[in-house]
Amino acid sequence: ARYSTEIQAMMFTFGDVRTPLPASAQLIEQIVKKQLIEMIIMAAHVAQDIRGARILLPEDILFVVRRDPVR
Repeated sequence: ARYSTEIQAMMFTFGDVRTPLPASAQLIEQIVKKQLIEMIIMAAHVAQDIRGARILLPEDILFVVRRDPVR
């Protein structure tokens, strides 16, 4: 886990336990990575299908985020 220390610090800050389990931090990191990959894939489809571009722009990611209220 690359960001487990930061995630554990965030978990403490947001009111979880004082010393979160490393497994919890690793699980959160895996979930975040998976969601980021999905968003980038969706943004690439937006760039290609809607704009006809091969280059991904920040606006494409913002478009995906705006269209998905959960994220």
